Amino acid sequence: MPLSPRLLDEIVELPYPAMAYRLSERIHSQFPNSAVLETEDDDFKLPQFAEAGGCAVTLNPQIFGHSEADWRGNQVRLTPATAALDVEWRGQKLMVVQVMYDEYAALRSVIVADSPSIAEQFFATVCRFNGNFGQSILVMSSDGFTRDDDLLENLRSATWESLNWLPDLQAELQRNCMEFFSARDVYATHQLPWKRGVLLHGPPGNGKTHAIKALINRLQMPVVYVRTFQKRRSLESDNIQSAFRRARELAPCLLVLEDLDSLVAPDTMSFFLNEMDGFRSNNGILTIATTNHLEQIDPALTQRPSRFDRKVLVDNPSPASRLNFLNQNLGITDPELVDLTDGFSIAFLAELSLGVRMDQLRNGQTCPASPELVRQIVTDLRLQISQSEAPGAPAEGDDDA
Repeated sequence: MPLSPRLLDEIVELPYPAMAYRLSERIHSQFPNSAVLETEDDDFKLPQFAEAGGCAVTLNPQIFGHSEADWRGNQVRLTPATAALDVEWRGQKLMVVQVMYDEYAALRSVIVADSPSIAEQFFATVCRFNGNFGQSILVMSSDGFTRDDDLLENLRSATWESLNWLPDLQAELQRNCMEFFSARDVYATHQLPWKRGVLLHGPPGNGKTHAIKALINRLQMPVVYVRTFQKRRSLESDNIQSAFRRARELAPCLLVLEDLDSLVAPDTMSFFLNEMDGFRSNNGILTIATTNHLEQIDPALTQRPSRFDRKVLVDNPSPASRLNFLNQNLGITDPELVDLTDGFSIAFLAELSLGVRMDQLRNGQTCPASPELVRQIVTDLRLQISQSEAPGAPAEGDDDA
């Protein structure tokens, strides 16, 4: 398609309403016999669709194309921002003109095709790839919804078997999550809403995040993962509604909310409560959330059964669990040494194991670990714990252990 080299001149400097109109007017005037479709939909993410092999995209050489570089996967990836893109898709040639505007880097795209049906089919295909899928993860961040296949691949290492060191948690997840999706007929028979809210809580470093990863792997269901409700160019209340609406579209699915205490602000709590337990049906949605600070969450959210009706404590490991962990990893069976780790999270036990093993490698030693070395590393870790608990210390995140 021929393209004026000055198509985007001055447009990018206009305020948004004028820019949107002027861009549309120029494209219609240049391509009067073509179909033009305009969108700002979050699901229309052309680079991700092209990277997955859905179409071929090249910068149109007739106009200057502005691209942004990212360092991902140990390589440079260029993502077009304000540019004209030539697209080959299913034997069709299209053009996508996109403009990034305002301080929030919002994106407006204009699809130019030979017919309205081709433009609409292409738009629908790209959006469907990003937002309607089987086993994949849809991440809600400040940039909107994005299908994240890299994140899904990273979850492969979190297996159900790796929860063996948390037998009580594994049993809870089996009862409250694994069996939820297979019990649809039971809910229907007893005329119960087919929805559930599960809240994993407890001190950091004991595998709440790891448990969710393993659950996602085991269930093989669609996932909506919310990183933040603070999205560019929209109200937080609207974004809460958007997340639940997308989960309803994908149901049955998981809706994952990490660090719930910091995710929902007090002034938007009423919107969140209404989405979880309002007039709309959340059938088929398993909402699973985590928090290190249960006491900081509004009781209206945690104490009403129809919201988070299952609260699962993921606590520091018991003496028996610590003995099992240290025996498997370091050959430690001495109860006195196990007692030294009282109050340790799984993350700190793993750090102890790593420290001992590294020292053994340096000195050519093997298991079982020497008691003196274990005591020294435990002392060092105790100092870390005391420093992390000091006033003003940064909060410890939930380690995957």
